Amino acid sequence: MGIVRFRFLFLAFILTTMSFESSAFFRPKKVDKGKGLDLINKKKCDLRISFGSYGSGIPTKVRRKIIKILNDSDALDMVYVWHHGKEGEHDYCILTKTPAHIKPLFNSLKKVIPEYSKEGYTILVGEKNGLKWKTNWPPQ
Repeated sequence: MGIVRFRFLFLAFILTTMSFESSAFFRPKKVDKGKGLDLINKKKCDLRISFGSYGSGIPTKVRRKIIKILNDSDALDMVYVWHHGKEGEHDYCILTKTPAHIKPLFNSLKKVIPEYSKEGYTILVGEKNGLKWKTNWPPQ
């Protein structure tokens, strides 16, 4: 009885801690993990999206909406990913097909990023044109 209960508890633990966010189903279609940090450090991204945590993980609902926009967009050339942190923090370095695609894509992404959130923050930056939008901690 003890081993069966242990296996059940272990399986329940595994299933509840699995992150579907990191599965292949919730990733931008055009993704490359190799050059992300290098491009971010050199500020070569057309747009950069940073998902951060206040200590309880990243804003997964916002991330899902952003990924849907990215996957539906015909403006993307490539999305580079840089993973950092211990709570799912990561950045997307987005390269668009032409500079004319940057501002419309920025505006589409901005619409799904809340101004205030306690669930984690999202920062959207147009590194070549100075566009910026970010989530803030709600005012007291």
